[in-house]
Amino acid sequence: VLLTDDGPENTLLNLAQVRHLLAQRDIMASNSIVEAGNFTLKYRYLFTVPMLDFKVVVAFLPGAISDYYHRPHTALFGHTPFEVFHGAIPDPARFRGQIAQAVRYRLAENMGTACDT
Repeated sequence: VLLTDDGPENTLLNLAQVRHLLAQRDIMASNSIVEAGNFTLKYRYLFTVPMLDFKVVVAFLPGAISDYYHRPHTALFGHTPFEVFHGAIPDPARFRGQIAQAVRYRLAENMGTACDT
């Protein structure tokens, strides 16, 4: 099964061998999670390095994907995708104490600093 949106790039796919479902038409779900991952892959990794040909891209991708899966994500409340895949439960309160402490520290620092005019 292949899930895509109805973007023009998907009309070029050879769909004779697979069942093709369109997000938000054939199923209720969106493919926005995949699109967000693709965006990050392109703008954090692929577009930052000159890619002279497809062989360079193929050689570069494993390291980029590994970095992505082992980098903490805000949406996962500081967990990595690897950790969540292996059972970690994202918890919005995970860093609540540290955040509150940082806010107090930042307020104290700001109040103790004179503004020059």
